[in-house]
Amino acid sequence: MVAVMSIACGSETVNPRPSTAHVQPGIDANAPWPIAGHDEGFTARAMVHGSRSGGIRWSVDTGAAIGPSSPVVGADGTIYIGNSAGTLVAVDRFGVEKWRTSIGGSIESAATIGENAIWIGADDAQVHVIDFDGRPIGTILASASIRSPVILDGDEVAYFGTSPFGTPCSGRRNAPAACATRYQGTPVATNCPFAIADDRFYSASYGRVDIDDATGVPGRLLAVTPGGEVFTSVYFESRVEVHDASGAWLWAVDLATSREPMASLVTIGVVDRNNAYVLRARTLFRVGQSGIDWSLPLDSDVEGMLAVDVDGVVYFGTTDDKLHAIDSHGATIFTTMLGGAIRSSPAIGGDGTIYIGADDGRLYAVGR
Repeated sequence: MVAVMSIACGSETVNPRPSTAHVQPGIDANAPWPIAGHDEGFTARAMVHGSRSGGIRWSVDTGAAIGPSSPVVGADGTIYIGNSAGTLVAVDRFGVEKWRTSIGGSIESAATIGENAIWIGADDAQVHVIDFDGRPIGTILASASIRSPVILDGDEVAYFGTSPFGTPCSGRRNAPAACATRYQGTPVATNCPFAIADDRFYSASYGRVDIDDATGVPGRLLAVTPGGEVFTSVYFESRVEVHDASGAWLWAVDLATSREPMASLVTIGVVDRNNAYVLRARTLFRVGQSGIDWSLPLDSDVEGMLAVDVDGVVYFGTTDDKLHAIDSHGATIFTTMLGGAIRSSPAIGGDGTIYIGADDGRLYAVGR
């Protein structure tokens, strides 16, 4: 089902990728939040009502700082999160630990819940495959630390980026990964050089997103909607553009009047094809076809991704220890103080509970 093809990356080519025009995702479709950014298009939007209460329901000590690792939520309500000690912890929805497994390298991304196992990259340059009882059942050896999410297709081929520049790689369980030998890309934070949405495969190289090898759109990959609308950031990250799956331009919005440092990366949460939240340079924007609806300055940095519920409420953590919930008009619903800096991304459970990690090493469940 999967053949070797080429993806243009600078002057080199790379790695196995789907040979068919239609690509099925490999994540668990029944899980409420199976991957960083909710889905393999990274829209960060859940079709449930998120909590409107900022009360802490419970917290669980994972044993080490969580950092940028983030929770994911399985179909049975189990929450999985890694930490800087290389421990993957599974906790049930009541806050009771089910198991913990050491995988040997610091974990700085979220796990991916596949149909048959959990997949997670680590700083030991391996993707680890763990069964749902916490037993290691395979690895994929890469060339450098893995800090991006792992994208899965329906044939269980894994796609991911290695640090520090998001070098694209792919491979199967218990085999070495194929990676670009030279690549000009964007430093990996929460983004990934690949996405799967609307049965198409999206691959990002320097300044471009390719759609099924048939066409391309400019910019760094931010998100792809279920309908195939591609959100990218361009012009030193100060402009968000939206294109359809044919590459046709739909709309765009400028976030600044001058080019700011490229290090000020954009984070996005998609509301629908015509509206989104954009986080850039300590400012949260609500944007749409008509431009910027409103902007909200923040007092501290956001290092994780956003999460958006079905009503357009957006959730995010800041490095001053706070979890925020903001409504679609820019009003604060709640701000909850946790026990450490938040560099983790929130996940929304099936019942609307907000899960997030903090640098005090604890996984928090927020909402009553």
